[in-house]
Amino acid sequence: MKPSILKRIFSRKTLIHLAFTVVVLITLVVVFYRVEMWRGERAWETYRKSAEARGVKLWLKDFVTPPIPDAENYAAIPFFMERFGTEAQRKAAGEMLPQWRISKLKRPPLGDITRGTVMDVTAWRDYLVSAKVIPSPTDDPAHDIIAAFEKLPALQEIRAASSRPACRFPVEIEKGYATSLPHFAAIQQASYYFAVSAGAKLAARDGAGALSDCMQILRMSEALRNEPHLIGLLMQFSLLDKANGIFRDMLSSGLWKADELTAIEHKLNAQNLIAGFRLAMASERATMTTEFDRLSRVSTHEFREMFGSTLGGDAMDDAAIALYPRGWIHLCKVKGNELHDTLIADYAPVNGVEPEFIARRSDNSPLRQLQNLSTFDRYRYALIVLAMPIYSSVEDSFLDSQTRLTSARIACALERIRLSTGAFPESLDAVAPHFGGTIPSDICDGKPMRYRRTTDGYELWSVALNRVDDGGTHLPKKDDRKKQPDWLWKLTLKPSL
Repeated sequence: MKPSILKRIFSRKTLIHLAFTVVVLITLVVVFYRVEMWRGERAWETYRKSAEARGVKLWLKDFVTPPIPDAENYAAIPFFMERFGTEAQRKAAGEMLPQWRISKLKRPPLGDITRGTVMDVTAWRDYLVSAKVIPSPTDDPAHDIIAAFEKLPALQEIRAASSRPACRFPVEIEKGYATSLPHFAAIQQASYYFAVSAGAKLAARDGAGALSDCMQILRMSEALRNEPHLIGLLMQFSLLDKANGIFRDMLSSGLWKADELTAIEHKLNAQNLIAGFRLAMASERATMTTEFDRLSRVSTHEFREMFGSTLGGDAMDDAAIALYPRGWIHLCKVKGNELHDTLIADYAPVNGVEPEFIARRSDNSPLRQLQNLSTFDRYRYALIVLAMPIYSSVEDSFLDSQTRLTSARIACALERIRLSTGAFPESLDAVAPHFGGTIPSDICDGKPMRYRRTTDGYELWSVALNRVDDGGTHLPKKDDRKKQPDWLWKLTLKPSL
């Protein structure tokens, strides 16, 4: 390069222009971040004032409930409480029920309400022998399971506590996403024990014993009713699924008595999943708001540590995360709260009555809009966009679980008719008097649930997520119910009935 060109490049005038340009760029960057922070804070303050005026609970502290006396608290038994204690206590609590995962065999399924199959008691007995839960098997698989489970103190504790009127687990919900929820694993484990015990008692023709175990599972679901966690709602879905399987197996076995039907109807009617969904969304809103508020104040290093693996991936590297304006976190708070406003409003009571129908999302709904954002806006609202699949999945799970609950309630009425007339009715018109003169609605389309009497029972179904009546079609090779054309509840009476 010629000396004259170098001299021109590094001349005093050129360096002044370069320095001025750098200062302008830095100033513009600083102004951009300050403006975005101002915009975000202003948008959040405007929303916050409006939400609080409407009585919206924005913070996790708003969901903290007062303590309950142990004598009234379903959760105040060692099987649950010691899981919140020291490491030694947690270990001891974990050993109160034998762990099944040590079995060399694959865990058998429970009964399937879609396929109309019941629990294979022999397969379960062999599985529990392999897991060393049953030490000495006999020729009676049902007796082996019942005898082994009756000796377990944890199940006795849960049964004894089931009459307590209230429930509060010692969960520190103020910790947000870092909250420890060890009782969920305990409840899931115990529910499997009760479900398998019920299946064994059904095989032994002990209808009262099976009903008692079913009631224990429903009591655990009720214990989670006021848990301000989205995962608590999903746990309720799982528990109701197990209870429904037992209930359907009892119907198939013809073991119900009139007073037992009354007891199970009372429990089923007490399950308000729509209110549970609203609580889950409200508490998830508060968790999001609390966490985002904290996130807006952390250092760049902490921000990268918390969201680097999630926000980064292939499209957003560490630099993109580091450059993410903190003001956009406030915009995410607003956008996320607006999304929750819509979700909760869709499930709100109408004139004090819970909705019978949840409409398909329109293209203009906040959920759909977030799915169709531009690339830049997906970056701006990245913290919310990441949660979209979760909300869609939870909503689908709710519709499925609500359908099962509705089917179980109708099944109670159908069984009452069979007990009084000797046969199931030709149509669901016969159950209307049991529900105030109307047939319970399909939550997916608002029309009456579909029904077909068969030679050995009946089929009851919902139109499912495609909102189209496919005539009760079930695809055996698709295990994911969300991919089924219809959601089928199939009852096949045993030949002796």
